[in-house]
Amino acid sequence: MKKKNKNYFFVVTGLQVINCVEYIYDSNSTEDINVLIVCNKENTARLEVKSTLHLYDWNEVIYLPPTFLLNLKISSFKLILNLLYSWTRLNFISFKETRIIGNDLTIFFRYVTKNKKLKDIIFIDDGNGTVNYNSKNPYEDFKGRSNKFIYKFLGIHNHVFFPSIFFTAYPNYVKPLSNQKIIINNFNYLKNIKKQTKTINKIYFIGDPHVERGYMTKNQFIDALIFVNNFFDNNVIYVPRIYEADDKLDEIRSYMPVLKNSTPFENFIVNSELLPVALVAFHSTVLFNLNKMCGDSMKYYFIKLPNYTNEFHMENLKTIWCSLKKFATELRPFN
Repeated sequence: MKKKNKNYFFVVTGLQVINCVEYIYDSNSTEDINVLIVCNKENTARLEVKSTLHLYDWNEVIYLPPTFLLNLKISSFKLILNLLYSWTRLNFISFKETRIIGNDLTIFFRYVTKNKKLKDIIFIDDGNGTVNYNSKNPYEDFKGRSNKFIYKFLGIHNHVFFPSIFFTAYPNYVKPLSNQKIIINNFNYLKNIKKQTKTINKIYFIGDPHVERGYMTKNQFIDALIFVNNFFDNNVIYVPRIYEADDKLDEIRSYMPVLKNSTPFENFIVNSELLPVALVAFHSTVLFNLNKMCGDSMKYYFIKLPNYTNEFHMENLKTIWCSLKKFATELRPFN
């Protein structure tokens, strides 16, 4: 009997789980041994990941750390226990002649790439993480002490790796080296399992934690939502991300309904029998993904951020905006 390949998938978000499942079906790896390693720092992200596990019958799911550690209240204590448990658990796994699949922003995926006996290193998307992909080690750009400490502890502060394959929905943003292969993710699996949908006369505004991450003020964010709601005759429903603050959502509820959702929007649409007539977002990769999944069955709108963090960030945004204009209409609340 032919020996089965063994693949380890490292994920932090629900979207990464979706992209791993798409890779399994695209690469005809359903007969392999496929193990999912879930790496989280907070329970919110863990819940989002769990909401997507039904998409594939995994041979094993390993949680780094176990969920009860994520419930600890003292953040420094939780960080140390998470790191020690995860490092110990990974060192009990033999990665010899296995494929590892993940995203370079996932710390423990980056740690395992140090293993010299791997069969392949395969990169999957993480939305904007891929659009802003930079192969250099991010250690020098860290501002917080916790990430610097983790990178030093794991010995990856100087470690640079190059995946053999990029499995990406955004091939135009990846500049491969001569020995790297790009495979395009067209979300064929999600498209095939998507339910028959009925279009409803509603517009979904897909949220983003831009306020929480310092890209926008709360007033700027709320003003953009009010503009969009007025533009669509008060027919907008706000769909937040799990990382958005409750006080911001409470304020948004004063202007429009909020549809709380603990799963990636791509998975939400796959499992929903209702399809909005249009989607609105900032430069979210949800727009690209849903356009691939649903095509012209809905309309797409985007909004440019009023601020940017640096020139590199601005150049990437310009590229994204040019790509969005091919299928989406720009709304201008900040003019």
